[in-house]
Amino acid sequence: MKLSDRTADNAGRWFRAEDGFHHTVALVASEGLRMHHYAFDHHSLYDLQRLADNLDTLGASLIYGPGRHGAGDNIFTYYLDPMGCVVENSVEMRHIDNDATYEPGVWDVSEGLEARWINKWGTKLPEAFINGGIPFAPAA
Repeated sequence: MKLSDRTADNAGRWFRAEDGFHHTVALVASEGLRMHHYAFDHHSLYDLQRLADNLDTLGASLIYGPGRHGAGDNIFTYYLDPMGCVVENSVEMRHIDNDATYEPGVWDVSEGLEARWINKWGTKLPEAFINGGIPFAPAA
């Protein structure tokens, strides 16, 4: 995993895998470190529509989105997995083509979670998104 972006206060970090997509895992420091979400990249907006329809069939729903992030520049939707971790599904995720020249971005979060860095389209964050994630267990 390689760092793609981080918040200026280091409370949020986005990591990418070998596939080069902006992030596969995001970590958020909040009352201890937790894995906030993991992500899947899809081919089209139709895939996000099918996912939302499938959740509805199962009696579940999206908790956030659609929207467009600053970090990753992707169109997103989110739902909670059975363990309470947030699952991001997106299209148009930024791709990092050259690790040797890429410098991780630093996001100014001084305007808080309602600012455009989290959603360029302006939809406010729901509590289920803010409080989602799985805490890391302390090392024994």
